[in-house]
Amino acid sequence: KEFRDFGKFINSPFHNNRSEICRFYDAIKKSYPEFKSDEIQNEKLFKKIYPGKKFSGVFYRKIMSLTSNLALEYLNIDSFKNNKLDFNVKLLYLLYDRNLSDAFRKKSVQIEKLLDESFHHAEYYELRFKYTSKLNGYLSDKVNIPDYQKEIDEFIEEFIVIIFHLYHRLLVTQNIVNVSFNLRFYDSVFEFLKSFDFSNNTLISLYYNLVNLTKTQDEKYFYELIKVQEKFYKKLTPLYLYNVFVTLA
Repeated sequence: KEFRDFGKFINSPFHNNRSEICRFYDAIKKSYPEFKSDEIQNEKLFKKIYPGKKFSGVFYRKIMSLTSNLALEYLNIDSFKNNKLDFNVKLLYLLYDRNLSDAFRKKSVQIEKLLDESFHHAEYYELRFKYTSKLNGYLSDKVNIPDYQKEIDEFIEEFIVIIFHLYHRLLVTQNIVNVSFNLRFYDSVFEFLKSFDFSNNTLISLYYNLVNLTKTQDEKYFYELIKVQEKFYKKLTPLYLYNVFVTLA
């Protein structure tokens, strides 16, 4: 599917205005996916790309380079489009900058729905904060009262999720190899969490127990971690579940 879509991509004048690249793609697509060497010899391909011209290594390398760059561009755009939450939050920023109020309001409703449906990962917290921040900017322009408290709370949650992720990685590394790290803010973060109800926050609850279990080996965090992954199971990506089970093991 990706290979076919890449063909559509390079045949779009918006992305590519070099017809020789389209001919190069057509020449190699019959050999996909094996790309056997006898079918894609440089001289044979060159004749299909530039009929009637003498083989030029410089021209051929140029085509390869241009096609490779377009392949990277395709992968980037395809990945961006498939990440619906990131795609729509960035689009919301664009609508705000262009002062398209009606489109902004409609898009914000879509984003609220996407936030409800999304897995909870580090990027989710980042995008949730960015969305709320831009929504507050929009509301302040309309002489409404923005929810600044929600904005700062979401930023704090994003910070804790990221720093817990880093703590867990450092602690796991310490357990594997003979090296120690400076866990900056560690005590301060745990002190702050004493006054912060994070029971309904998926990743803070998860990482709180992951980090404590990895650091202390106290079995109470073992059982708490099981409860957390059961509670938030539908919101956790396969990678997070993998990390949970590896830590439990």
